[in-house]
Amino acid sequence: MSGYGAFSYFYDRLTGNVDYPAIADAVERYIERFGGRKGILLDVACGTGSLCEQLARRGFDVIGTDSSPEMLGVALDKKFDSGLPIQYLCQEMTALDMFGTIDVTVCTLDSINHLPGAEQVKKAFERVSLFAFPDGMFIFDINTPYKHREVLAQNAFTYDLGDLFCAWQNQYNDTDGSVDIFLDFFEKNGQGSYDRYSESFTERLYTRDEILRLLKETGFELLAEYDGYTDAPPNETSERLVFVARKRSEKKELPPDTALQKPRRWLLLFPNEPDLPSKEQTLAIFGKHLGETEAIRTNGFVKTYCFRDFRFDAGQEPFKAASFPCVQLIGSVGNLGERGCLGNGALLDHIEAYPDDASFIGEHHWILQIDEKESPSCEYTPRREELYKKLEAAFWELFPDCAAIFTESGRPLKKRN
Repeated sequence: MSGYGAFSYFYDRLTGNVDYPAIADAVERYIERFGGRKGILLDVACGTGSLCEQLARRGFDVIGTDSSPEMLGVALDKKFDSGLPIQYLCQEMTALDMFGTIDVTVCTLDSINHLPGAEQVKKAFERVSLFAFPDGMFIFDINTPYKHREVLAQNAFTYDLGDLFCAWQNQYNDTDGSVDIFLDFFEKNGQGSYDRYSESFTERLYTRDEILRLLKETGFELLAEYDGYTDAPPNETSERLVFVARKRSEKKELPPDTALQKPRRWLLLFPNEPDLPSKEQTLAIFGKHLGETEAIRTNGFVKTYCFRDFRFDAGQEPFKAASFPCVQLIGSVGNLGERGCLGNGALLDHIEAYPDDASFIGEHHWILQIDEKESPSCEYTPRREELYKKLEAAFWELFPDCAAIFTESGRPLKKRN
């Protein structure tokens, strides 16, 4: 495909029939239905950010990626107007590179059909899987053969918006079911004439069986299929097939002395919104508590749901490969009073179990949430508990204003001495 240069400037006006609130409602509904986490959400091929805006308003920590700088420019204008804390990255679907773990990934409006072949679709799925949290959800759609054959087909469409005229022509290919799309835009220039812009791209056809095979090969299990963003099953005249999938969580049986604990979610409580440390401070303090030979990987802290330039990897100085398992840390700052979903309600559950802590938590309701994820190269080790103790000590020093540390491990809230 040639890209979305000129199209990006006219995209929203020409797609005014897309019901983004309904799509966002469906995404939220599917996540709740299948027990997903309402945390960090990645919108792949986000275009001009309309769905990102809707999802951010529903309380998700949203990251949007798109390969078109022009599309992202429009999305950033919307972000500036709305003030919503959305992070945008210019990335191809097949080369996603996140700073940490993603709870839910969405890819809507037949973006998958823009990939030129099954190999590229598999690469995109692999990148989604790589950064997905264990049991993380993947919600996406594709055009159906019916839509390519009967709706797009050899048809032509025109849009007359007064100062903008668009001629849309399709060319259906019988051999592989793909559709070549040619767009010509005529924009009134204020001088009694029109400026012409042209775009073209191809939408490939992928069958349901192909998609299911690629999901399985990249570590996903299918949860449900829908006729568009509804709750109805697909039928023979469905134009859009929506898949809801989940990354399979591989469980390994280990001897009791080396059993791997569930990756932790740390919640650090502050009386006021905390200042996050610099990369240099974090390196120094982690090096002090963990040592140069104990591997740690942090992929960034998130402040008010926006990634900072904060990234370093195990194997780079001052941390070298070692016997400790690698840990990926990603945090987000939020107010418990405004966002009870921080920690997936773990703190609220804790208050019910330990009512004496309720007033203390109420006084220190700024939360830094840090999620942990196993690195693929980790070795299971009975020394994990020792690592946790060192991490906790590092957190106390790294965040001097931290009043208490809580983990989703059934332990009591630890208050600063």
